[in-house]
Amino acid sequence: MKNLTQEQLSKEGKQQVCIRYTSYRRFTFIGLNISVHPKHWNDNKKQVKATEPHHIRYNQLIKEQYHKAESIILDNFLKPLPVTEFISKLKDKYYGNADFYVFIEQELELIKSAPSPRTMDNYHNLINKMKEWKPTLTFGEITLEYIQRFHDYEIKTGNLLSTIYKKHANFKFLLGLAQNKEYIDKNPYDKFEIKKITKAQNSDILTEEELKKL
Repeated sequence: MKNLTQEQLSKEGKQQVCIRYTSYRRFTFIGLNISVHPKHWNDNKKQVKATEPHHIRYNQLIKEQYHKAESIILDNFLKPLPVTEFISKLKDKYYGNADFYVFIEQELELIKSAPSPRTMDNYHNLINKMKEWKPTLTFGEITLEYIQRFHDYEIKTGNLLSTIYKKHANFKFLLGLAQNKEYIDKNPYDKFEIKKITKAQNSDILTEEELKKL
């Protein structure tokens, strides 16, 4: 259950949003590091009201943590976890992870010594740009349609096609890492053409031979 703590955390009177967990007749409130004023909290819907400027992001984070808590409880339904162990799993960002960004940042740490520093910068810049468009991204959401919508978004922002296709090439490579680890069955880029753009348009793009290696 999602609640506001009774503890006043700031001079503005904000209170922390928390999850209440009960196990073996012992309960605890686990803070989510989100504090809001009580007037911005809808206790019936257990979410932040639209009157709070950051309500969309807050509610998204609350929803993610709540679903993760539910998943942990179901995974241990027959033998409920003690409070301390439950909190440990809830705070473990890799537990039950289905978020592409979390996965790929971990993978890039493992291969950071292989690609050139410039290539690694391109990967990180791509992820940061994608987060601006979509803060969270599950593996199930990565479809051919998603790639096309990302392409359309890049065009609307005014990027050159050479830049856009370089991003596609990098995204294809990153999805290949996920496919190798069996997070996805197929790479959606198998059905999306990454067109050849000459280096005259952009010196920081992949060559045709480089594309074939992806």
